[in-house]
Amino acid sequence: MLIWDDMLLVADEGHQVIKIFDRMSGRFTGKTIGHRDLFGGDVEGLAKFENYLFAVNEEFSGIAIFDLSKNGVPLIAQFGEKGLTPGRFLSPDGLAISKDGKYLVIADQGNFRLQVFLLEPILDSLK
Repeated sequence: MLIWDDMLLVADEGHQVIKIFDRMSGRFTGKTIGHRDLFGGDVEGLAKFENYLFAVNEEFSGIAIFDLSKNGVPLIAQFGEKGLTPGRFLSPDGLAISKDGKYLVIADQGNFRLQVFLLEPILDSLK
């Protein structure tokens, strides 16, 4: 879950979407990000940097990236795949962006590790 402006974004594993709630009232706005086919079995952790929303796609062993500045919050990129080697994931579960905005850290629970990525090359690939 994370706060974005006057909204609260919640990863809803049961419905495989990210639900948007009004931060002040706590009411569901009726809007979602992503869809069941995208997230398969699970959408897990969420993190935000600038206008980008990063969401763990546990079922497909990757990270989905959405553009919060665009109408409808479209999916703009995905990365990652199932595996044991660096850069691959086995049941990723959570993620965070370092306070200085330099790193994306992903909890790779099936491989019993944290994977750390430079954020700048990821952001550059989105432009």
